[in-house]
Amino acid sequence: EFRRVLFRSLEQIISELMGERLGRYINAQLTTGVGTTAPSGVVTGAYAGVTAAAQAAVTPDELLSLLHSVDPSYRDAAYNCGWMFKDATLLALKQVKDGQGRYLFPELRLPEPRHEGFPVFINQQMATIAHSAVPILFGAFRKYKVRIVNGIRVRRLVERYADLDQEAFVGYIRFDGGIHDAGTHPIKKLTMA
Repeated sequence: EFRRVLFRSLEQIISELMGERLGRYINAQLTTGVGTTAPSGVVTGAYAGVTAAAQAAVTPDELLSLLHSVDPSYRDAAYNCGWMFKDATLLALKQVKDGQGRYLFPELRLPEPRHEGFPVFINQQMATIAHSAVPILFGAFRKYKVRIVNGIRVRRLVERYADLDQEAFVGYIRFDGGIHDAGTHPIKKLTMA
């Protein structure tokens, strides 16, 4: 097994590296893209659900209000309904305690965290809990559609770097995304004060 990993082909290594790099770029655009020069990201397209009272903390009541701001017909596993936030937000919520030092969200401590029965999707491109940020989304993520045009294309640049005895690889992808909404706003956001 070690020998197979050690002697991977250059094509495998480049495919892995380019796949990871393009994946991270695509995720960033589909999360926070502004919709004019980039795709409309899910955060940009989400509708206002709740505005937190504080600039640096989220209360259990605000999470419940966000959940109930989404139409009940979308609060279903068939719509891939759930929460979306980054790992730092998950940690902050895990650390919330009551007046007697008991954790308020024990279900977030599971290997596959859930809150109010809905799964948590970790997306590192989401904002951190801070002034005016949008750190939490809730809704029917199946309503966010992504279109990829012509797949991923890779070009190998040989002559361009020949005088340095190097080769380069460039990847191209065309894509767009947006929320399909029939006026019922399937994905809502929590905005910090």
